[in-house]
Amino acid sequence: MGRAARSAYTLFELLVVLAILIILAAAATMTMNGYYSNTRQKVAADDIRARLADARAMAMEQGTWYRLAIHQDGTRLRLAPDGPDFASLPADNPSSFDSSVSEARFEEGVTVQVNPDSGEQAQPDAAGWITLATVGPEGICKEDSALVRVKERNFQPIDIRVRGVIGAAKYVRPQQNGGQP
Repeated sequence: MGRAARSAYTLFELLVVLAILIILAAAATMTMNGYYSNTRQKVAADDIRARLADARAMAMEQGTWYRLAIHQDGTRLRLAPDGPDFASLPADNPSSFDSSVSEARFEEGVTVQVNPDSGEQAQPDAAGWITLATVGPEGICKEDSALVRVKERNFQPIDIRVRGVIGAAKYVRPQQNGGQP
C-alpha cells in the first residue's frame, strides 16, 4: 500500500523557508543602504547651490535684493526678497517657476552649518535665519564669502564655498584638521 499524501508542512521546512527569507531581506537592506549612501546629503548640497543661482537670477530679473538663508537649526533653507519682512513673507508650497519666496526643508538626518570653521558662531536674525548670501540686481553678492558644511551621519561632510562679489558656489574638500580649506 502507498503512502498517504501530506496535507501540511513540517516545522523544520517552515524554519528553513523563514531563514532564507530573513537572509534575503538582510541582503536587500544592505544593498539599499549602499545604493542610497549619502544621496540625501548630496541633494541638500545641490539644493543650496541651485537656490543661490535662483537668488542671483531673481535679483537681476526683478531688480531687487534677494537673500538666501539657512535656519539656525540647520534643517531649512529660505529664499526671499531681502528686507525686514524676509522671514514673514509666505512661501509657496510647493514652490513653482514664478515663486518669489521659497522655503525647503532638508531631508531627515541632514544638517547644514554656516562657517563652521571660523571659530565664531554665525549670527541669526531675530527670526532665526542665518544669511548665506544677499544678491543684488547687478548679480553681485553683498557678503565676502561663506563656507557651508552639509552633514549626514556616518558620511564625510560636503563643504560648499560661496564666493562673494560674483555669488558663485563650488564644492571644496573639507580639511581633516578642521582648518579652513
